[in-house]
Amino acid sequence: MPRAAEIYLYLKGKWGLSRFLGLTIALFFFTFLQTLYPQAFKSLLAMNQMRIIVPAAYLLMYVVCFTSYSKIYKFKVFLTGHLFLAIGLFYYYLNFQAYPNPTAWYALPFLKNLPFLTSLRILVGFTSFNIVIITLSPLSLRYRLTRFIALFMFFSELVLCTIVLFNISKIGPGNVLIYGSGYMAAIYFINLGALVLSIIVAKDENSFGGIIASFSVANILIAHGINSMDFVYIKSMFTLMPSLVLAATLYYWFSCLHHRVAYDPLLKIYNREYAHAIISGTSRVTLGRPFTVAMIDIDRFKKINDTYGHQVGDEILVGTAQCIKATAMPTGITCRYGGEEIIVFLCGTGEADALAICEKIRRKVREVRYQFDDGRELAVSVSIGLAECDDPEIPLERVVKAADEAVYVAKDTGRNKVVAGKVTKRNSDQSRKTYLFMRVPGRDRRNPEKDA
Repeated sequence: MPRAAEIYLYLKGKWGLSRFLGLTIALFFFTFLQTLYPQAFKSLLAMNQMRIIVPAAYLLMYVVCFTSYSKIYKFKVFLTGHLFLAIGLFYYYLNFQAYPNPTAWYALPFLKNLPFLTSLRILVGFTSFNIVIITLSPLSLRYRLTRFIALFMFFSELVLCTIVLFNISKIGPGNVLIYGSGYMAAIYFINLGALVLSIIVAKDENSFGGIIASFSVANILIAHGINSMDFVYIKSMFTLMPSLVLAATLYYWFSCLHHRVAYDPLLKIYNREYAHAIISGTSRVTLGRPFTVAMIDIDRFKKINDTYGHQVGDEILVGTAQCIKATAMPTGITCRYGGEEIIVFLCGTGEADALAICEKIRRKVREVRYQFDDGRELAVSVSIGLAECDDPEIPLERVVKAADEAVYVAKDTGRNKVVAGKVTKRNSDQSRKTYLFMRVPGRDRRNPEKDA
């Protein structure tokens, strides 16, 4: 498979390119609306209800992130809720409490020497570091450790924000990193660095990397608003941020649940239910014309289990499945079909190309060596049966059956080979298709006399 295709599939599948593009487009569309109707946004932000809406939005975001852990067990999502809640509460305190009422008992005294815009610069800086922390944090941890780290980070964020604001109030407007061009350079460096890191570490994150990257884009947009002193846009973005995190978390939550239903947790490929969804036509997969179905069976797998144990058997299953998946991409959809049986749907692939792909799979699987503690090595082989279909009238079930029969031929004639089966069209295929499309309740058009 070409390197460019591998990168694209990685970004689309593991990193979450579609999530990133969707959220980024939504952010720029929001920016466009704010530019188009600034007075409407200004009037909206001036409403007294915003004092309730903003903290309620951040609290709702936190509750969803907190609740998600018991369903999908993702530390990154849990940590995201805590860190963004800290930023949201501090923004609420500055925008709705401290600066409007500088003489109130709850207003920090040093804020009198600190412009509101500078405080927002510090918040954006903390958000940038939060995104880096979320990016580099592990996807899952033990629950007690997850809860301890998240709470520790939450309270540490509030304390550190206070300390930094206090120290900045003594520096004055001469610091280039806070007030000059160095600020935007630092924001760009940190957030684009987080975006790149999210791509690098997104191996098993199920598209959360693209979501984190969209937070970096939002943070850069807020920094631009601060640089241009557009207070309406800044406040609009801080108000939008919890909704962005909330929508991203819910989307990721549902993606994880779908992943759990459709994936085999051991082999990390699609499971039998997903294969049956493709066969029955209930999935969104389009096989194209022609397409080929390949059934792959590990040779003498029962003997391997009996001889070396189930732990070694599982290791071989995982290694073989991953080898098949990597070799069959980008046209192949790899699913677990049985115990050691794997089915591959080669979309838009004719028999000649499918034979070449399956032969490559057979050769690659044979080249893998499994090491034992005592220095011994074990290699396995696979028998592959395939069947091509270019006729939309032939049911997919029959194509799968033809591929399965070809596997038995491969096993009966020596194993470790690829055999192509044939799918023959039956006269009943056309009548079956006509019946399916023309049937109406209470009437069978194949046999009009029956209704007479």
